[in-house]
Amino acid sequence: QGIRDRAAWIISILIGVALIAFIVQDASVRGGSIFRNTTDIAVVNDVAISKTDFDNKVETIVQMQGAQAQREQLSASVYNMMVQQTILEQ
Repeated sequence: QGIRDRAAWIISILIGVALIAFIVQDASVRGGSIFRNTTDIAVVNDVAISKTDFDNKVETIVQMQGAQAQREQLSASVYNMMVQQTILEQ
């Protein structure tokens, strides 16, 4: 019984450490803050592409294309187009 109790504590500690490591890693990827403003979907050479602009362009293309293409494919195309446009404008 004592071994089971110790094993439960060790597993709980390992899970806690893994969760903390995951949160810290995610925070470092996002720029060092968990509460960072995430209204930008991409930054190209210090120029931000806002989620609002992206969503508006995706919606416009979805309306133009209708049911001819899937939304995921259109989103990927719009993302690539916006990144390329931002690069060309520099």
